[in-house]
Amino acid sequence: MIISSKIEEMSSMLGSIQHEIQKLVQGKASVAAAVVGQPYKTTVGPSYSSPNLQSLTTFASNFNSLSVCSAKECDYNTWIVDTCATDHITPNQVLFYSVHSLRTPISVHLPDGSATQVLEHGQIVLHANLTLQDTLFLLTLKYNLLSVSKQLKTTKIMLTFHSSSCLFQDLVTDAVIVVAKEADGLYKLNRLSFSPFTINCYLNKLKKQLHPFITFSPPSFNGDNYPVWVVKMRSFLKAMNLWEPIESDANPPPLGSDPTLAQIKKYEEDKAKKNKALTCIHSAMTDATFFRIMACETANEAWDKLKEEFEGSDRVKSVKLLTLKRKFEMLKIKESKSVKDYSTKLMDLVN
Repeated sequence: MIISSKIEEMSSMLGSIQHEIQKLVQGKASVAAAVVGQPYKTTVGPSYSSPNLQSLTTFASNFNSLSVCSAKECDYNTWIVDTCATDHITPNQVLFYSVHSLRTPISVHLPDGSATQVLEHGQIVLHANLTLQDTLFLLTLKYNLLSVSKQLKTTKIMLTFHSSSCLFQDLVTDAVIVVAKEADGLYKLNRLSFSPFTINCYLNKLKKQLHPFITFSPPSFNGDNYPVWVVKMRSFLKAMNLWEPIESDANPPPLGSDPTLAQIKKYEEDKAKKNKALTCIHSAMTDATFFRIMACETANEAWDKLKEEFEGSDRVKSVKLLTLKRKFEMLKIKESKSVKDYSTKLMDLVN
């Protein structure tokens, strides 16, 4: 009787285990049931198990080749926490803080059976304590993938999976950094839920480390000494790499049919330069001079307007030149003045 009872008990347990395995394979079992009511933790190491069986990516034997399975399209602010992907991937070039070309292109197989090459990767800052290193840029993908294995290898964090959420925690202090919510069988991390202030502070810190230069302000112009101001302003704009929009109003050439990330970033930067240059000119004006250019829509137009207003037309220039020539001819050193004073006055006329 005892043996028979034990056999029935073992059979019942095996049946329950088999039932749970079937539910897990179908992606319907909760994480809590899979780990017997305890939160699932992954730790830094060469291998780990995963409760998330609905992975969006599977990898071939070649490390540089991956197959992207079909999935629902996500918005660009959402990152899918993928336990099977070996690399972070995004189609959103705006998210990158820095970009580099890959020495060896990575072959990517898309859900429709076609293949494409990844040529660029870079760094993405999602949070002050959550940076995605070597993220692949794939324009044809329609969602962002955050690789668990990649993140565990490159940062000092651990992931705690619950039935409804996934916690990104500091490996030393256990402090929660960000939380990914479970939705449609996937763990999704929404970057809009992070504090913009925290992210901006961290980005500014990175910029200071990469570019430890003093931040300059454009020289102020109140309507006096235009020749002096224009020389200072020209130097300022050139230092800020904003002189090109002053010289020409032309728009940057349009992008091709399949642009790289570097080409897209350059195109966006060139478009932004026109607005930045106009902003610099606006910032240099006092209230008394700003109204003269407030109707100008481009930096080139504002620059030419100031030149015409304070330097004058060719006819005005000729009159001014004759006046200066007359002053020069009549210039004499007075007995009460020193040679230095005379030299300074002479240089004022020349300038």
